Amino acid sequence: MVDIPKKSTMDRRSFIKAATIAAAGISVIGGHSLVACTPGTAQEQTETGGESNGVWKPIACVAGCGGRCLNQAYFVDGIAIRQRTDDSHPDSPEFPQMRGCARGRAQRFGVFATDRLKYPMKRKSWQPGGGKNSRGELRGRDEWQRISWDEAVEYVASELRRVKETYGDASIICGKGGVGIGRTVGTFAPGYLRIKRDISSFGSWEFVCGRIGYSPNAEVTRRINRDWYCTGDSEYLSRDQTNDRFDALNTEVALLWGINSRDSAGGNAVYGFLQMKKAGTRFYCINPYYNDFAATLDAEWIPIRPGTDIPMMLSMAYTLLEEDDPASNPLIDWDFLERCTIGFDADHMPEGENPQENFKDYVLGNVDGIPKTPEWAAAICGVPVETIRSLTRSIGKDVRAALITSWAPSRTHNSEHWPQLFMTLGCMTGHFGKPGHMTGSRATWQGSSPGFFEGDEGLGDLISLGDNGYKPFDGYGDMSKNLTRQGYFDGISSKRAIVGGNGPGGGFKTVPLDVRMLFLVRASILSNFENTNSGIEAFRSLEFIVASDIKFTFTAQYADIILPVKSPWEKYEIPYYCNIGRETFFAFEPAVEGYFEARSDFEIDLLLAEKFGYTMEELYGHDEKQAFFNVVSGTNVLDEKTLTYGPLVTITQEDIDSYGVEGEPQEGVVGFREVLDKGMYQLQTKPGDNFGYIAYEKFREDPEKYPTPSSESGKMEIHCRALADVINEIGFSNITPYPRYTPPEDGYEASFRDWENRIPGDYPFQLIQVHYLRRAHSSFDTIYPLREAFRNPIFMNTVDAAEKGITQGDTVLVHNSVGKVLRQANITERIMPGCVIVPFGAYSDIEDESGIDRGGNSNTLTRAKFSGKAQGNYNSNLVNFEKYRGEPLTPDADISPIDVDLLFASN
Repeated sequence: MVDIPKKSTMDRRSFIKAATIAAAGISVIGGHSLVACTPGTAQEQTETGGESNGVWKPIACVAGCGGRCLNQAYFVDGIAIRQRTDDSHPDSPEFPQMRGCARGRAQRFGVFATDRLKYPMKRKSWQPGGGKNSRGELRGRDEWQRISWDEAVEYVASELRRVKETYGDASIICGKGGVGIGRTVGTFAPGYLRIKRDISSFGSWEFVCGRIGYSPNAEVTRRINRDWYCTGDSEYLSRDQTNDRFDALNTEVALLWGINSRDSAGGNAVYGFLQMKKAGTRFYCINPYYNDFAATLDAEWIPIRPGTDIPMMLSMAYTLLEEDDPASNPLIDWDFLERCTIGFDADHMPEGENPQENFKDYVLGNVDGIPKTPEWAAAICGVPVETIRSLTRSIGKDVRAALITSWAPSRTHNSEHWPQLFMTLGCMTGHFGKPGHMTGSRATWQGSSPGFFEGDEGLGDLISLGDNGYKPFDGYGDMSKNLTRQGYFDGISSKRAIVGGNGPGGGFKTVPLDVRMLFLVRASILSNFENTNSGIEAFRSLEFIVASDIKFTFTAQYADIILPVKSPWEKYEIPYYCNIGRETFFAFEPAVEGYFEARSDFEIDLLLAEKFGYTMEELYGHDEKQAFFNVVSGTNVLDEKTLTYGPLVTITQEDIDSYGVEGEPQEGVVGFREVLDKGMYQLQTKPGDNFGYIAYEKFREDPEKYPTPSSESGKMEIHCRALADVINEIGFSNITPYPRYTPPEDGYEASFRDWENRIPGDYPFQLIQVHYLRRAHSSFDTIYPLREAFRNPIFMNTVDAAEKGITQGDTVLVHNSVGKVLRQANITERIMPGCVIVPFGAYSDIEDESGIDRGGNSNTLTRAKFSGKAQGNYNSNLVNFEKYRGEPLTPDADISPIDVDLLFASN
């Protein structure tokens, strides 16, 4: 079942027995719910079957889903035999416990798992030197050999030198996973970045989360309007768009556009929305499927076709213009449009722009001859005309309304105008800067966040993180070396890529690309990026791939050298996603010894650094324990009475001496050991306190005195020339400065061979991918209890299933021009006809002969077709499906996970 960490004194048989007992505490309810911890105190659990020599410890979650959770594990002899979540104080809406979800509560089955990487590994057929020595065609098929750390580090260092000297800087791509295991506040910067620039001056390509402009150096994404509304990328989200959770209780109506907070973030994300429901908020769910999150809120479902959100919202703008009467039916907030925006109509255009090219005239049809009426939109989006009209009326300016979007509508082709259009609808109805009114993103942790502090100096966090104290380092460096996802797969194969720049306009350009080596750090890109088959082809064309990871992921299976990394349970961890601008601070010490020969990122950094003649002091200045202490000691908390910052943690000289670090004593609000023993500190907030936050309140009051910091005009730019210039310079799209609709490739209209006569094409169904409670991106996917509880089917409508002769549980072949996937059918009325769902993030299991992916990776079916700032098209893909006539698919839960020990070649 599992192997035992090297320091454990428990034998294998005892551990299997303990783990089996622990597994008995997990129950599957109706195939949907997973309870992976026993409630109660540590004493209660010990008395009801726990080991008397065990201890409860706080543990870092091994994936960054965007939730805010505290998990704890009960360790006996170094093995976690049960888990629980936050029980540090009584739970209440005012002071909620930070509860974990099914994923977090089951993670011990992943930390102590057969697919955990224990030792450095080398692909058997690969040899250094490039050329035929690489045997790239065997990647994903080869056997493996266990090697020492000395051998592994020498292979990596020598290949770095060889590839650079032979092919130049541009032959190397370094990549780190955008979210997930180990994404921290910089306490543990990935070492390959330092080696690449500080050690060997490797000016190689850099991949950071895939989108041009995502890097912290990309000021171009910050200077266009306020943070995200006009960036053309709703994933580049600000943390301060919506009001605090107490003010949200004042909201009468909430539009939830493409949101599924339960599966995306878990934890407390849904809890804040649930309090809104109890306070009387009426919810509308605009989504191709009716998820459990919407059902929890009793939301009215408005089914909409994927990728057609812009037509529907344009028709809502048309309805506002058509039906508004300031005297008898005031729907539009003309005062807000007049004072706080620019570019809405011909009379309010930016200087030098064509007055006819304005949003209002486009919506009315004066620009292109097509009025954006509800009748026009209904033919595209599938929402009935009267539904569009009534929904629009429900959010008029005098209604306390919350317009809330997730990232999903922007994860389609040609969706660059979605954030700007969403902002525009909020501007027209005036849902900014007032109690109970808000427009923005509240999809994950924001749903339970109390908000932020807004003083005369601008926005501030309630808890402000300290610095790690490492020597200064430009972690992402030159933007001209940033690649998009297109640079990974298609770029490698086509030998050209679009890259970013550092100039005011970005400086984007197409450049030659001759990649020979990948250095991947927890980057599960073959599971998480579009068109898995093209990725495999690209991987097999390279000379050398090194993967540094915690588990034997699907992507790691295509590497040549694998470096085992400690999980967050085994190292000092300040989780990035748990510590952004809210009332909690999370910090985790190692809860268990390192797993076999796994090393932390920091330790791997130093091993490689030694090969280039550098020491820890030269690169970092101190070790990771000191960096961890620096963050904890340097974290500040806002005082409610004075609204000034002071130290969060009280530190004595005894604390400093016993911890073996350097520092100065200080007086805070909570003890050093108390924070670390709990794993977190939670600032208690309440209605009416000084921590209340109304987003854009000062801006609405006086836009001249408090302009939006990122737009050139200081106002909300409905006509945004900077946006159009940036997007058009990149080259994937050619857009106007104001929101308009461009049909996506592989969207609804493209599903017809003849759109005018509605003749279906070869792939008439729209595929969307959703986050799934079984995993966070691809993390957790091999954990057995989660695989048993959440089956990863294909979801389809009953009408579509009946037409195809498919019944519940049948094996279904889903296919298009780029791939084929097998999944079992889950037939439901909760998805719109004409759409299917294959959940995002599964590991592939592709048969060589047939090319069929039996693992159910949705990205086996996606095309890498980008637009805007290289935003992906996860939710605009076309497929067909039918009942599979071959061998039925074995349920995922019945498939044994990979045992790394069985991978090693016999010689």
